Amino acid sequence: MLPAPGASVVYPYAQYGFGNAFLEQIVTNGRADYDALQTRAQRRFANGFAFTTAYTYSKALGDFLDHLSAGGGATGNFPRDAYNMGADYGPLPFDIRHRLSASFIYELPFGPGRAFNPGGVAGAVVGGWAVNGILSLNSGRPFSISATDRAGTGVGRRAAADCIADPLPSGFNQTNDQWFDVTAFAAPAISTYGNCGYNTVYGPSSKSMNLSLFRSISFSEHRRVELRVESFNLFNWVNYGFPGMSASNLATFGRIRARKAIRVSCRWLSGFTSSHGSTRSHLATVQHWCNTVQHGRHLATVQHRCFPDGAGECLGYGADWWLRRRS
Repeated sequence: MLPAPGASVVYPYAQYGFGNAFLEQIVTNGRADYDALQTRAQRRFANGFAFTTAYTYSKALGDFLDHLSAGGGATGNFPRDAYNMGADYGPLPFDIRHRLSASFIYELPFGPGRAFNPGGVAGAVVGGWAVNGILSLNSGRPFSISATDRAGTGVGRRAAADCIADPLPSGFNQTNDQWFDVTAFAAPAISTYGNCGYNTVYGPSSKSMNLSLFRSISFSEHRRVELRVESFNLFNWVNYGFPGMSASNLATFGRIRARKAIRVSCRWLSGFTSSHGSTRSHLATVQHWCNTVQHGRHLATVQHRCFPDGAGECLGYGADWWLRRRS
């Protein structure tokens, strides 16, 4: 039974000074279903080349997701009505219907034992390099349309809006300024739960391409130098966050303003070298570069790492630095 309009929420044990504390009941009657079609094409490493491509079409439905095990950028949920959890049965926050991922490694055909060996100085410079990459394409994750709590049953549950029409009608032009038809939702009446289901609208898709170029140079059985350059989000693709989800906040409702982090990263790595002083000079150069670019449209971070031996002494040093463009 919902409180009368304007009535105050009565919390248990308020007389003991707990204020708006409430009891949390842990039950095991939640429901979750996952169905998927998974395909994969793979070429094992041969002649300096290997790749793996995987595609998944899936559907994850349920009426509850635990906060401690959500993962994947998803968060747990509170039911709209604890006595009718079936009303919240719908796409779970990690429901990504389409997911394509592809990875590869390719040894460039230059150097000893490869198709082309120029020899001399040219061979020493261009030989022994390899490149690998990971492409990831994902459809959007779902989210729920909320509204100001009008039921008056207190905190600890989902406050849904009322769904009164199709949010993506035929011919609707979906843009960042109007991700869905905002007139399809309304605030619920006083002392009622909103009738919108759980995670009924899907957010923007995401894509990324990571690439690395690397080479390992061995000087002896225990000494080597690895040169590596890595780029995250190589093509600088912009991935957007969720639009405004509250039907009670018309200024942001249905509009996308948030971007996920755009990160272009490179890594310089030197390992198992006895030239500590030289390595530290490279670290100083990287640090100076980072201090320079962070005053512009970029932010940079540098991390100094040590490669210890069994006695805890540093056999080599490395520097990782990340460059991120400002929005």
